[in-house]
Amino acid sequence: MILQQRRRPHIYPVLIFKVLVLQKLHGLSDEEVWLKMVDRFSVMIFLGLNPGDATPDTLKI
Repeated sequence: MILQQRRRPHIYPVLIFKVLVLQKLHGLSDEEVWLKMVDRFSVMIFLGLNPGDATPDTLKI
């Protein structure tokens, strides 16, 4: 039980892959892609996020 509490939160691999695609196509850093994720609705739709969803921070990307 204690081991489960110490694990990192699960981040969906498909979301991370899509973030990597955005970074590669647009030449974005981790911080820049995070800003686009929280700022642009079109990026949120591409990533499969809703406006109220939590987004991974730059340390998890």
